[in-house]
Amino acid sequence: MTDAATSIPATPDYTSLLAGLKATFETEKTRRLAWRAQQLEALQRMVVECEQEFLEALATDLGKHALEAWTTELSYIADSAQYCRKNLKKWTRRRRVRTPVIGMPGRSFVAPEPLGVVLIIGAWNYPLQLTLAGAAAA
Repeated sequence: MTDAATSIPATPDYTSLLAGLKATFETEKTRRLAWRAQQLEALQRMVVECEQEFLEALATDLGKHALEAWTTELSYIADSAQYCRKNLKKWTRRRRVRTPVIGMPGRSFVAPEPLGVVLIIGAWNYPLQLTLAGAAAA
């Protein structure tokens, strides 16, 4: 798609995609730990099942040797997803914190909660690592 008058590629409209992602978040489906663990497991499985395709794409697009691509991209993503899944309960549990004097005799807690949809922008030199590892962390 280009604008015929200027020959500048048209900017894609992601409005409906973003609206769909926000609607999914609003269902609170993404808050459940089981759902998040399932997504992390699926990410890890995708890296393993599609390893050859990823290696070929990285070789074709960036000239990356298979060993370099596996070490710096694929194994990193799989390990990151596994690490996040392993620590998910710990990171999301409610923690008691010190209550200020003005709040006495109450109790204070920190309860980590997802805030919404995120945009992840990666660089060309590590396209998978910088986007998918960021997705795992999010």
